[in-house]
Amino acid sequence: MPFVDAAANAMRQSLRLRLGLLLGAIALLALLAISLATVLLDSATGRGGAINVAGSLRMLTYRVALSAVDASPGAGERFELAMSTLDARLSEPLLRDALASESARALLAEMQGAWAAELRPASLRVREATEAGAAPAIPGEYRRVVVDFVDRADMLTRQLEQALDSRLANLRLVQGLALLTVFGLVLAALYLIRTQVLRPLADLLEAARSLRARRFDARVRREGVDELGQLGRAFNALAVELEASYASLEARVAEKTAELALSHRQLELLYAITRTLSEKPPTEQTLREVLATLCAAFGARAASIRTAAPDDPGPGFVVATVDAGAGTDLIASLHEARETTLGDAGDFAVWVQRLREGGEEVGSLALALRPARELAVWERSLLESVAQHVGAALANARLLQDEQRLGLYRERAVIARELHDSLAQSLSYMKIQVARMAAELTAGRDAGRVLAELRAGLNSAYRQLRELLTTFRLRIGDQGFGGSLQATIDEFASRAGVAIALRNGIPDAALSAAEQIHVLQIVREALANVLHHAKARRVEVDLSIDAGRAVRVRIDDDGIGIGMLTAASSEETVAPGKAAPARSAGAGDGVDRGRHHHGLGIMRDRAGTLGGAIVFAERPGGGTRVELRFVAATQFAAR
Repeated sequence: MPFVDAAANAMRQSLRLRLGLLLGAIALLALLAISLATVLLDSATGRGGAINVAGSLRMLTYRVALSAVDASPGAGERFELAMSTLDARLSEPLLRDALASESARALLAEMQGAWAAELRPASLRVREATEAGAAPAIPGEYRRVVVDFVDRADMLTRQLEQALDSRLANLRLVQGLALLTVFGLVLAALYLIRTQVLRPLADLLEAARSLRARRFDARVRREGVDELGQLGRAFNALAVELEASYASLEARVAEKTAELALSHRQLELLYAITRTLSEKPPTEQTLREVLATLCAAFGARAASIRTAAPDDPGPGFVVATVDAGAGTDLIASLHEARETTLGDAGDFAVWVQRLREGGEEVGSLALALRPARELAVWERSLLESVAQHVGAALANARLLQDEQRLGLYRERAVIARELHDSLAQSLSYMKIQVARMAAELTAGRDAGRVLAELRAGLNSAYRQLRELLTTFRLRIGDQGFGGSLQATIDEFASRAGVAIALRNGIPDAALSAAEQIHVLQIVREALANVLHHAKARRVEVDLSIDAGRAVRVRIDDDGIGIGMLTAASSEETVAPGKAAPARSAGAGDGVDRGRHHHGLGIMRDRAGTLGGAIVFAERPGGGTRVELRFVAATQFAAR
C-alpha cells in the first residue's frame, strides 16, 4: 500500500520518528493500562459491596428465624425490623448491578421468589404462633425453608466472590501484560538509543578526536539514511576533503620549505660573498675566498676570475683561480674557456658568466663542473647575482685606483706649487744675493750687508721648508678630525702667542677623509698667514654645516687687515667685504710677503679641489676674514 510504504520509508529515514513512535507507544500503553486498571478497580469496588450485601442475607435470614420464635418483650419489633431489612437487601440495586452472569441473576431471582413465596409467609406464621403462646421452637418445615434460603445466599455470595476474583485476575493479567509490554518497549527504546544514537555518536566523537590528532584516515561507520547516517556521510566527506587538503597543504608546505631553504642557502652564500668583498679589498686572496665559496656551493671542481680592460679586445688576465680537485687538464680548459663549453667527451662543463658593471664588461667568472651537468634555474640566478657583486667589486676597485691616482696627481701638483711658490722663490732670491756678494767681493767692497740678507734668506727658506714638511706630513690620527683641528689651533696659539677661539660644528663623519685634509690644510695656511703678517691679538675659527651639506669655514683676525698687507707689496687695496687678489712676488719683494701671496693661491687651489670657493676680505671692525664654502660630498654630511 502506498501509505504503508511511505510510512515505512519515513521511519527508515528518520531516527527521530522511530524514537518518537516508540516513546509514544510506551506512553500510550501506560495510559491504557492505567485507565483499564482504574475501570477494573472501580468495578471491583462495587462487587465488594455486593458481596457484603449477599453475605448479610445469611445473617438477616437467621435473625428473622430467631426473632420469629422469640417470645421476649420487644421481639415483635425486632422481627419486623429484620423482615424489612431482609426484604430491602434482596432488592438492593448494588447487588443487582454486581451480578454479571445469568446464573447469578437467576439465583437472585429464585431467592426473591423463595422469600416472597416461602420464607416470608412461613416466618409470619411462626411469629403468629409464638405470639399465640405456642411453644418457642422452630418447626421442622420452617427450619428447612430457612436452611434452603441460607444455602441460596451462600451460593450467591460465592458467585459474587468468584466474579470478583475473575475480575481481579483479569486486572493482574492486564497489568502484567502492560508491564511486560512497556518493559519490552523500554528495552527496544534503549536498544534503539544505544545502537542508533549512542554508538554512532561515540563513533563520531572518536572520529572527531582522530581528526583533531591529524589522523585524517578516520571514518564514521554509520552512513544510513536517517539523521545520524546523513551526519556520518557528511563527516566522512569532510574527512576526505580534509585529508586531500592536508596532503596538498603538506606538499605545498614541503615545497615552500624547500624553496625557503634554497632561498636561505642563496642568501647565506650571497651574504658571505658580499661580506667578503665589502670587508676586504678585491685582492687575489679575497677573490680566491669567493671562488672557494662558489665551488663548495655548486660542487664545482675549479673556478677562476678573469679581468678585462675596457678597450682591450683580448682574453684578459686571470687574477684568481681555485682548484678543488680538477686536475691540470680541467684547469687548462677553464683558463681557455671564453664561453660556456662542454668537454669533448662530455665529462666536464665550463660555465662562464660575464662580469659587468654599469653596462661595461669588467671580466668573467668561470666554473668547471665534473661530471658535466646543466645548472638549475636557482644556480644560474645565484651565479648571475654573484657575478654582479664581483663585477661591482672589481669596478669599484678600478674606480678607487683611478681616484687614488687622481688624488695623488693633485697632491703632487699642490706640492710642486708649494715648492715653486715658496722654497723655489727663496732659493732664487738667495741665488741673486750670492751673485751680488760675488760682485761686491770682486770689486773689493764690503759684502757684509749682502751676507746678512743672504743669512736672513737662508733662515726664511729653512723655516718655509719646515712648514712644508709639517704640511706634507699632516694626517688625521686616532683623535679624528675634531682632535686634529684642536691640535692645530693649540700649536699656532702657542707659536703666535695670540688667543685663538675654535667653534667646530662639523662632526667627524660629515666630511670624507680628503675633505678633512683639505679643510685642515686651509686652516693651517690661514693661521700661518696670521702668524707671519697680521700682527693680530685674537683669532676666531668657526666651522659649520647645514642640512643641505653646505660647509662654511671662517677664520677672522683683528690684525692690520689684508688691505694694508697687499698695499705694502703692491699699489692695490681691498675694500671691506671684497676679495683680495693674490699676486706672485717678484725678485724685489720680501720673502715673507711673497710667501703670503703664494699661500693665498694654494688655498684657492685647495678650495677648487673641494669644488668650492674661498674669499679673502676685510673683516667688519678691522682685520682679515678668510671664508671657505663648499658642499660636502659624503652621504653622512646631512644631519
